[in-house]
Amino acid sequence: MSKSLVRIVAILAVAVALVLPAAAKSNTKSLNISAPISIAGTQLPAGDYKLNIDGDTITIEKGNKVMATVTGTWDDRKHKPAATGYLTQQDQIQEIYIQGDTRVFVVGSK
Repeated sequence: MSKSLVRIVAILAVAVALVLPAAAKSNTKSLNISAPISIAGTQLPAGDYKLNIDGDTITIEKGNKVMATVTGTWDDRKHKPAATGYLTQQDQIQEIYIQGDTRVFVVGSK
């Protein structure tokens, strides 16, 4: 192999090594809950929360405290909501939708 080809391969390897950890990080979003509500059996008081989205799992945090971890599936709804929010049924969060994402997280539907 020529030195220039080796150099190009080495540069590409370094670039891939730098990009992969960033791609593997979970996605974080903010969510405001205006009234007490439950998700997967856990009561959440009103307030501001952080959603850590990692594949088919969402961890809900308030401050530095994990309030709930839920699993589910993603369904395509073909439109992008203007804000992150949720859909409830009988005071239970059934779906979480993410601002700018056509997919909706359906809680516990695995």
